[in-house]
Parts: sequence; C-alpha cells; structure tokens
Amino acid sequence: MRIRNKLFLYATYRKLFLSYFLLLSVSIGVVCAALYMFFSANSVKEVAGVSQSMLRQTSYVSNIVNQQVYEVGNHLLNNPDIVTGMFNPEIDYLQEYRVVRALTDVQAGYPFLTFIGIYNGYTERYINNKGVSRQAEAELLDQASGSSETAYSSLYPRTFENPVTGTSERVFTFVLKPGFNSYLPKKGAIVININESYIQQLVQQIRSNRADFIVIADDAGSILMQSDSESPLVNVASESYLNRMLASKSTSGSYTVNIDREKYLVSYVKSEELNWSFVSVNRYKDLLSNLGRLRSIVLTIAFAMFLAGVAAVIWLTNNMYDPLDKLLRKLNSKYAVQGYEPRQKVNEYSLLGEAFQDIADKVSSISPALQIAQKSHLLNYFKGSQIDLANRYREPLKGPHFLAIVLKIDRFAAFSHIHSEQSRSLIRFAVCNIGQELTGMEAIVVAADEIGILGKLDSPIMPSELQARLQEVQRHVEEYFKITVSIGIGPIVNTDIEIRDSYEKGKEALLNRFFAGAGRIFYGGEDEEPASGIRYPSSIEKVLVESILASRDDVAVKEIDALAVYVSELPYDQALVCLNQLVITMYRNFVVVPACKSEANGLMELATSLTLYETLEEVLSELTRICMTMSEAIKAGSKGRQGEIIEEIKAYIEQNYSRPDLSLDFIADRVQLTPGHLGKLFKAHSGLSFNDYLKNTRLEKAKDLLLETDDSANTISERIGIFNTTYFYTIFKKKYGISPAQYRSEALASRLKSPEEESENPE
Repeated sequence: MRIRNKLFLYATYRKLFLSYFLLLSVSIGVVCAALYMFFSANSVKEVAGVSQSMLRQTSYVSNIVNQQVYEVGNHLLNNPDIVTGMFNPEIDYLQEYRVVRALTDVQAGYPFLTFIGIYNGYTERYINNKGVSRQAEAELLDQASGSSETAYSSLYPRTFENPVTGTSERVFTFVLKPGFNSYLPKKGAIVININESYIQQLVQQIRSNRADFIVIADDAGSILMQSDSESPLVNVASESYLNRMLASKSTSGSYTVNIDREKYLVSYVKSEELNWSFVSVNRYKDLLSNLGRLRSIVLTIAFAMFLAGVAAVIWLTNNMYDPLDKLLRKLNSKYAVQGYEPRQKVNEYSLLGEAFQDIADKVSSISPALQIAQKSHLLNYFKGSQIDLANRYREPLKGPHFLAIVLKIDRFAAFSHIHSEQSRSLIRFAVCNIGQELTGMEAIVVAADEIGILGKLDSPIMPSELQARLQEVQRHVEEYFKITVSIGIGPIVNTDIEIRDSYEKGKEALLNRFFAGAGRIFYGGEDEEPASGIRYPSSIEKVLVESILASRDDVAVKEIDALAVYVSELPYDQALVCLNQLVITMYRNFVVVPACKSEANGLMELATSLTLYETLEEVLSELTRICMTMSEAIKAGSKGRQGEIIEEIKAYIEQNYSRPDLSLDFIADRVQLTPGHLGKLFKAHSGLSFNDYLKNTRLEKAKDLLLETDDSANTISERIGIFNTTYFYTIFKKKYGISPAQYRSEALASRLKSPEEESENPE
C-alpha cells in the first residue's frame, strides 16, 4: 500500500520507478529478441547445410547416371553390327535387324533405359528397339545433326510418343557422337533414352523431407527436371533466384528469396562434370519445426525475468529514493512527523528547493558583510585601502614570504563593448574564482580589468609549478569566456608591508605586454637602470614622410617595420615618447597637404591616445592604416596634375632639345620631383622612357635639318644637342637603317625625280 501511495503521490519516486521499469523492459526485450534471432539463424544455417549435403548426393547420383550412359555407349561401339549399321552407306535391312537385336540385348542389362537407337547419317536411317520412326524423331535427330561438331555428348529432356501404347513418356535423351574425337566417321549418332521417373525416384529417395521441391538446371538456366511436378511453383525457369544462383561463382551456397509474397530458403550445389545445378527450395516457416516451441520458451523466460525485474526495480527505487526522503523529512517539519503521508501529489524537488531557498536567503543576508570582511585586507595590501572591517575580521598572514600576482584582461576596450556591465562583473568574478582555485591562493577583483592574487610561501624561491598553474588559468579563461589575460608576477617579499611593492612590480612587468603581445606571463624584478637618452629615429621619419608623399606604399610599410624593431628595444615610457614625437612630427608635415587634412587629424588623435593602446602591434597597425590612407589620397589628387606635368615636360623638350645638358635629373629638379619618381611617371603617361623620348625628338629634328640645310652631319649633330658625332651616326642608322648622308642623298634624288616623272606622264 505504501509503494502504491508513493507512485501516485510522489513525483520523484514515480520518475525513478518508471525509469528503472523502462530500462528493465527494454533490456529484457533486447536480450530475448537477440536469443530468438540467434537460435533461429543457427537452425536455418543447419538446415541449409543439410540441404546442400542432400544436393551433393543428388549430384553424385547424376554423375553415376552420366557414367553409365557413357558405359552403354562404349558397349555399343564395341559391337561390330552396331558400328556397321551406324556407318553403312547403303541400306541393309538384315543388318538393321541384327542391330535391333543387339540394342535389345544391351538394354536388358540396364533397366533404367527406355529404349536405345542409332542414327545413320549416310542413309538417314533411325534404327531403335522401340519402333519409333525417323519422322517421329525428326526434331531430335535434326537438332543432334546440327550440333555434331560441338560436343561428344548432348542432353535433351523431352517427351516422346510410344508407338506401341500411344502414350507420351518423359525421358532424358543422351545423344553420343562417336566421330567427334575419334577415327570414326562423323555421320552417325547413338541415342540413349533414360526414363525420367528413374531419376525422379533417385532424387526423391535422397530428397530432404523439408524441401518443397528440387530443381535440376543446366548452366544456361534451362530446367532439366523438377522433383515435384504437382507443385504450384513448377514453372520456375524464369525465376530470379535461378539467375542469382547461376551468376554466383561459388560451387555451393544458400540464400533467402521471396516467392509469391512468401519467404523461401534456396540451397544449391553445382556439378562441374555435368555443368548441372541442383537447387532445393524450402519454405522458411517450415524450416524450424519447433519454432513455436522456441517462441513459447523465450516468452516464458522473458515473463520470469520480467517478474524478477519488477521486484528488483521496486527494491532499487526504494534504496535510491531513501536518502532523498530522509532529507525531505529533515528539512520540512511537516514531513518529519512519524507516519505522515500527504493527501495530494507533491514534487519533492520543489519542496527541497523552497527549503534551501529559505536557508540561502538567510545566508545571503549576511554574506556580503562576511565577504567584504574576508577580502578587504587584500585591497588594503594591493591598493592601500583603509577599511575598518579589515582590522576587525582580518586573519594573521601565515608564511614568512609573500608573492603578488596581477591578472590583466587583454583588449579591455573591445571586451567592454561586447559585454554589458552586469556580464563584465560576472566574468571578472568568474576569472577571480578560476585564479583562486587553480593557484590555491587568495584572489580579489582590484579594478575593472585587473585581478590581484596574493600567495603565501614557505620559501623565498619561486614555486616551480606556479607558471604551469597560471598557464592553466589562462587556458580556462580563454576556453570559457573567449578572452585572454596577461599575468604579471611581482618579486617575492618577506613582510606584509612589502606586498604592495610586489604588486606594483607585477603591474610594471605587465607593461612588457606592449612589446611582447597579449596573453603572456611577465616577471617583475629589480629596478632597471634608466636609459642614458633617447635617440630619435629621424631617418625613419624622413623616409616615411617621403614615401607617403610619393605614394610608395611598399617603402612606407618597410619603414614602419623598421620603426617597430627600433621601438621594441626601448623601455615602455621611452617608446611612448618616441612614438608620440614621430606621430606629432608627421602631423605637422601632412596637415598642410590639402589631400591629407582629415587623416592628419587622425594622427593627432593617435598621439593623444597612445597610452590607451595595449600593444605596440595595435599602435603600428593604426599608424599603417593612416599612412596608407594618406598615400592613397595623395595618389588620387596627383593623377590629374601628373598628366599636366608630363605635357609641360614634352613641350619643354620640343623647345630646348638642342641643350646638351638636358637630362632626367635636370627636368626632375625643374618640376621638383625625384628622378626615379619622374621617370616612372613619364613612362606611364607616354609609353617611352625620358631618354628614348628625347632621343626620338632630336633624331626627328636632325632629319628636318638634313633636308632643309646644307650643313654637315657633324654640324647638325651639334645643333640637336649631340656633340658625339659617332654616337649620332650610330643611333641614326639604328633607327632609320641608313646613315645621315644616305638619307639626304636619297631624299634629294626623290625630290628631283618627282617633277620629271610628272612632265613625262601628263594627265
């Protein structure tokens, strides 16, 4: 009665009972089903083995019959009368009579023969001891004659009409061709007819009682014989299970098929001597004669297991529920009364939750004061706070040595942007707990992005496992909250008064995060000697400004990388001073450039917020972005001006080509551009280098002077600005293929010839 009340009134008890009951039911069902399938499969496998053994015996009997047929053929070939009657080119009725008597004598020794005949291909006479005419056997003999070159023996399952009784009889007809592989003529055959009922009886004697029927088929899939001609499945020549058997390369085997919506087991054995296949077909449900008994036994065992399991479920449920029941009665005064049972359904966990909530409310009312009292002394050590509660509840620090550790949340600006104030507070609290649990030291949240840990040591030597524990803290924080923390470790001190100094040294060690990157552990040591002085990287600044003005992004990036190497070798404060001076200098250079005014303001913002950047990589990334943007702006603003400059240079060359000092350096100084930059601009706009363009212009002017004046080539070379006459001859001939003198003579000859041709050929 008590169990029934618990099932209906107590939710947790009911869930436990139903869970165990379901597990019991599923387990029993799976075990029984597995046992049933195992025994069934083994029984079917055994039946299949028996069927294959029976088929092998059937195959053996068929081989014996085939050997007896060959024996009969050899006996006949040893009889001279039969050989003469088979190959006599002339009809001899007396000889045929002797043949019939010989055939009858042979048949008397083999009771399974229906009749024997010989066929003479020369006279087309069919002689047999049954009186069957040539016309009645025309189809068989024509078929045998057509295949005389293919095999010594051919088999034809057929029906013939008995001339004596007028009835039809089924026989297996073997046609032997003595001339196939011997010295005998090929126009002759021996026809041996075996009674099908004889082979049927042999098969039925060996056939298993469980087989529905047996099929004998040749290697082409044609049905030679079936053991049960009255079976409704007698027409099986086109059944798919035969094709599957024929396609198999195995000489024996078994498989299941569905025939007329009923499951069958098919077993087969292939005879290599006859190329026959022996197939037995069994109804699956008839294979296990004791299947019903097996099912009953399994169900009985399952029922017994179920009853035993129910008792086990009740016992296990009571034992598992007992601790919860005792706890409920201890926390709830109403249930503590001996023998008390509720009158309505109850949820034990809800009652326990209410009881624990009451306790939690009472504890929470005093926990803030206790936590403040217990943790305030850490703030006093780390930050110098003066809290009254610290002295009231403060416990004496144990250990002669102390160690301060600082945990700093990396990328705090992005962290604050992603998480709300409440989420940030919870994450800080969780990180504090992780640090305390994994290090075994006291921890407290000191600032929004800072957590302090105080360790009490028995030795002045740093614990060897400390770094591994702190790395574990970093791994857990990154895994749980997707943030990284950098850790600064102060030096070991001997008195509690020096704890704050150790903490400050740990914070100073964290400044190395600016160079080494986030998520690392840094050790604070003794005070370093101040650097002698800062050598400002003026060369880097100069090249960086020039590369931006020239839109040389690759050079600018290279100089920023050099700046990173230089700054990383400085102390943190000197690095900030150096970066600040560089950024301000660049601001002064580019604020006067119209295309860069907006980005120059970005340089000023970068200079005023350098201390907010956590790593040097972030500073240089922002500086690179500003430089690339200014370079693009200068490049975009100078594209139109560049075209004007190139046209002005071309016009200047056209007017001053005769100047011998005309060069790329001269023009670059004139337009206030570097020679390299001007050379690239000129080739990009004109398609020729500056020197090639100047050379082509001078040569074109030389051609005009050769035709318009009588000056010598040396004089003309000087007039176009080339004082090296040999060089002039060389470049003129290379461009036009002829010397200056040849060019002048050919041009004058062409001019003189043209008027004469016009007078000789008037229109």
